[in-house]
Amino acid sequence: TFQLPTTTCTPPPQAFLTKLVPPWLSPDGKLLLFSSDAHRGYGEQDIFLSRRLGVSWTDWSEPENLGPHVNTPGWESHFVADPAGDYGYFARVADELGNTDLLRIALKEHLEVTPPAVPETEAGIPYPFEGRFMLFGYVQDGTNGRYLQARIDISMASDSLRRISQETVNAQYKIRIDDGVEYRIRIHAEGYPDLVTSLQIDMAGNTGVRRRDFKLYPAGFQAPQIGKITLEPGSMFSLKTVLFRVNSPVISRESYPELLRLAEAMQANPEARILIEGHTNSNCDKKFCDRLSESRARHVAEFLLEKGVDKGRIRWSGYGKDRPIADNDTDEGRRLNQRVDIRVE
Repeated sequence: TFQLPTTTCTPPPQAFLTKLVPPWLSPDGKLLLFSSDAHRGYGEQDIFLSRRLGVSWTDWSEPENLGPHVNTPGWESHFVADPAGDYGYFARVADELGNTDLLRIALKEHLEVTPPAVPETEAGIPYPFEGRFMLFGYVQDGTNGRYLQARIDISMASDSLRRISQETVNAQYKIRIDDGVEYRIRIHAEGYPDLVTSLQIDMAGNTGVRRRDFKLYPAGFQAPQIGKITLEPGSMFSLKTVLFRVNSPVISRESYPELLRLAEAMQANPEARILIEGHTNSNCDKKFCDRLSESRARHVAEFLLEKGVDKGRIRWSGYGKDRPIADNDTDEGRRLNQRVDIRVE
């Protein structure tokens, strides 16, 4: 966490609290852009810039108004920037009815941001992470998709002196790299064995941004063995390796092998009909769990439809947290309860 000192950020009036919106922090943690009506500006609500002055998260410069090329006598807010740091986006109220425009500015052109000095190793060799491309992603628990706070150590494979460590922010990392360079990566999170891997990105034809997520597994974890799926009438089984993004129906890529086996089994047994049952743990309220479980079951069905399975052979339903198979008071129990079952009709 961090805070702006009171000498930098004037305590806002109570009315301002209703208009407070999240600030944007640059990937290197040096620039903070925020909207406020608590400082002198051009209009009702302006966008300001503050610079971190040292390593402390409480030492910031006086806020700088971004000026008339951004701020107007009206209302500007909700500043964000793309992962590569090339463009910024913000909202501006366009008329008296409150309709809002979304505007884009070139950061280097309009903000006159001075790039931070490239750090050096003890040997005086520049770090390799001021590259032309942005690599970002998340660190997650591979068994349940939960986001993890972690430390990422990265070095060049050809030169171990070129290295840097970065703590994730909200489980996310952002690093500038060059394409065609091999990097060694070590990821550490409390309670998990370290993940050690290598990475080399080909950015040809890419817009300059590439996402790569990393998954950590608890000590002793063994991935379930996936064999041939048999569709016996009246049987039921769980898709043990089918995972989703946290609180989302989006299917994770590591789920595809088992779903492909299910699609193959459906094609090999043209008379088989199935009911896809979605289940959740008890972490959220009933309405949300019911909706999420139904949506996840539907996404599995849509995967099978895309692989050529006839729609008339598939039904789906969501049961939320109503049918647990384990104790929801433990992490392991919640992991088991959050599942997709297949019932052969």
